[in-house]
Amino acid sequence: MVIVEKPPADVDVKIRAPKRLIGQITPSNVHAVLDLRNARIDVQDYALNESMISIPPGAEVKEVRPSQVSLKLERTIQAMLEVEPTITGELQEGLGVVKIEVVPSQVLVRGPESKLKKNDTVRTTPIDITAFTQSQER
Repeated sequence: MVIVEKPPADVDVKIRAPKRLIGQITPSNVHAVLDLRNARIDVQDYALNESMISIPPGAEVKEVRPSQVSLKLERTIQAMLEVEPTITGELQEGLGVVKIEVVPSQVLVRGPESKLKKNDTVRTTPIDITAFTQSQER
């Protein structure tokens, strides 16, 4: 499964700690941990409580807001998608494109079921042909 709609990035946490620890408590060492072992494919609300907050030893979580978060989970699927070149620019006068070949012509892509369609394509980074004067490999 993959999360397709992420929960809020921030959680407000009230912490009680001795004065000697207060300066050591920062957003980088306080975080919420959701247990998704029993998660289902769907949009679900998950409770968020004090026991799910990781904090430095010696501190105590007093309050957590929000008290729940919503997650949308979907199945992860994979598909072989065609690779299409993205050609930009114009060739100099008198020159022409005879053949464009892409290697590999397909790539395996994994993603959420709602976002990945078998007829999708993968595009290359843009290839500017303006300065080409002979056959080129990119």
